[in-house]
Amino acid sequence: MTVNRLTRIIALILVPFLIAPDAALAKKPLTPEKAKEKITHRGVGHSVRLVLVDNTTVRGMIAKIGTEDCEINVEGSGQMQPVAYSQMTEYHNGKLSKVAKIGIGIAIGVGVFIGGAAAALGSRDD
Repeated sequence: MTVNRLTRIIALILVPFLIAPDAALAKKPLTPEKAKEKITHRGVGHSVRLVLVDNTTVRGMIAKIGTEDCEINVEGSGQMQPVAYSQMTEYHNGKLSKVAKIGIGIAIGVGVFIGGAAAALGSRDD
C-alpha cells in the first residue's frame, strides 16, 4: 500500500467526522424554564459554565438558586454574580463535555493509526 493510497483512506475515514458534528450538534435555544431546570438539577455547590445573551461567559459554582435567577460564585474572583435565567443562552457543567471527550479519543485513535501505518510502511523492505 503506497503512502498516497493510505492518505486517501485516512481522508475518507475522517471526512464524516469533520462534516457530521455541525449537523448533529445543532443547539436548541435555552428557554428560561429549561435554564432553571438545568441549574436546579445541577444543584448548589456544583461548577457550571454559562454563556449569556451578550456572549460573555460566567464560570463558577452555583451559590444560590432563586425563582427568577441564580447566583454564581465566579471562579477566580470569588465574587457573587446574579444571573437571570432569561439571560442564559447556553449551559454547560464545569467539566469536559461528552463531545470534547469523543473528539479527544478520535484524535488519539487517528494519531495511533497514522503512527502505526507510517511505522509499518517505513520498516517494510522493498
